[in-house]
Amino acid sequence: MVTLISLSEMIDAAITAEDAARRVYLGFVRKFSSLPEVSNFWQTMADDESDHARILSSLYVHVVEADKHAPIDARMAEKARSLGNVDAAALLNSVKNLDDAYRVAYDIESSEVNTVFNFLTIRFLTQDESYDIISATIDRHLLRLAEFSRKFGGVEECCRVTASP
Repeated sequence: MVTLISLSEMIDAAITAEDAARRVYLGFVRKFSSLPEVSNFWQTMADDESDHARILSSLYVHVVEADKHAPIDARMAEKARSLGNVDAAALLNSVKNLDDAYRVAYDIESSEVNTVFNFLTIRFLTQDESYDIISATIDRHLLRLAEFSRKFGGVEECCRVTASP
């Protein structure tokens, strides 16, 4: 049985997940600090996560007080609850090379983090605002990740790029 959560709890969970993703990407910045182009790539991803958290924080002003404490849809509650499972330290410890980092990033970006972000922005912002935010943040963010292999090479090349401990 799914335990319902309030809208405020969902927003808080989404912000926490964005912060965890940011910490992972900042860890990648350190792990690949000897390669400025790679390190800069991860810094940009971390900056995107900061933007996502800031956008989610700003949603509170768009939500009427009564709605903040209202339970949300059970399916979305489950998605939001799964956001708390992002263990940044464990993810960073699992990365031994650039390909590992890419796989972790891909898993983060294809997780419920973006589903919940999109749901919240679409639900509480105007259509134009949510479209602009999603296309300016999520789409650009995912495009960066999609261009990763073109920029840094395929699996074999990335496996040869060792991460610092």
